[in-house]
Amino acid sequence: MQGILAVVALIVVSVATFFSGSFGSKKENPPPSQIVQPQSQKTSPIKPKASLPIAKGKEEKIAPLSEIPSVKIDTFIKYGPLEREVIGETNKITFEFGANVQPSETQGQLSFETKIEGFDSQWQETYSKERTVDLPAGFKQYAFSVRAKIKGTVDQTPAQRTFTVKVSPYFNKLKISSVRPPTFDRPSLITLTTSVPSPERIKITGWQFKATSTQKVFTIPQGVEKYDSQNPLFIEDIYVKSSDVIYLSGAGGQMLGKNTNFRLNKCFGYLDSGSADFSIPIYRNCPRPQSDRLPRYLSQGCQNYINNREQCELLKYDKLKSYDVADESSCLSYIENNFTYSGCLFNYSNDQDFLGNQWHIYMKKSPDEIMQQVSDTVYLLDQNGLFIDKYKY
Repeated sequence: MQGILAVVALIVVSVATFFSGSFGSKKENPPPSQIVQPQSQKTSPIKPKASLPIAKGKEEKIAPLSEIPSVKIDTFIKYGPLEREVIGETNKITFEFGANVQPSETQGQLSFETKIEGFDSQWQETYSKERTVDLPAGFKQYAFSVRAKIKGTVDQTPAQRTFTVKVSPYFNKLKISSVRPPTFDRPSLITLTTSVPSPERIKITGWQFKATSTQKVFTIPQGVEKYDSQNPLFIEDIYVKSSDVIYLSGAGGQMLGKNTNFRLNKCFGYLDSGSADFSIPIYRNCPRPQSDRLPRYLSQGCQNYINNREQCELLKYDKLKSYDVADESSCLSYIENNFTYSGCLFNYSNDQDFLGNQWHIYMKKSPDEIMQQVSDTVYLLDQNGLFIDKYKY
């Protein structure tokens, strides 16, 4: 019994000693020389995780902005005038273009902006891949630019072409409407028509016709606007206006002396009734006298003859005899003074409709035609050699 008590007492003492050392007792501080400084430890900062957007219960991973590819556009010209090309036979210019877009799966509608320096004042937007434009006639340099655009991104390096239009300022104002090649029994005939706005008049003296096969050239000479048989030596430059038709015959000869080239008027039928031989037809549309304006001193037979004459008919003595007026000097005098070219010119030359809309020009000055009988191409050039029109037959 005493042994058991001794063991219990020993356990109690040991437990009390343990708790008193841990909670109740204070340890003395060691001397400064015995203090050991703790080693500094390097710690890595903890990076916070980026919060990811969550779309309706499904977590979506988004790539950083630096990894998103940018849209690249390369605009190109597929068809049109070449760089520094000179366009010499038309002022209608067509360009076709397109663009390569990277990445190819870029969503959005591709559009284009075009600009012609020297013609456009600003960029022209279109969804078409083609542009056709009629530039002003004349001699001028232009620069065509085109740039593609998609989803607000524009090609910063537009495709460009520089070219020159070199056609006559009279391009589209006169055209070769028909060509009749020469044959063994008839000369050639070229017909020009005009689209000249009124009241503009264009001088064609000095213009040239050139045939491709023969390389021969005919230069349009001077002519006479209002032919006066009393003053046949007067000639002047040839001018054309709205609705004029110009006939150029390969025939030669001197139909009206030196004034071979002339504008028709409503008295020309009297010349065709005479000795002149016109290879270009002359329309007989001379003015008819009004019966109530014939002089009262003329006999009834003379008046009947005048009223029954054919249009542009010159005096015919045999016909006068049939009306029993061949010996009437007053009748003969009146007819000769009024129903001839000079008489008609005196009476009607101041009428507003006296001059017609036809010019007749005769080209043949040598035994050879400028054109061949077979296929050929005829060019019309202005006084500076610039292109106006051509005709292939």
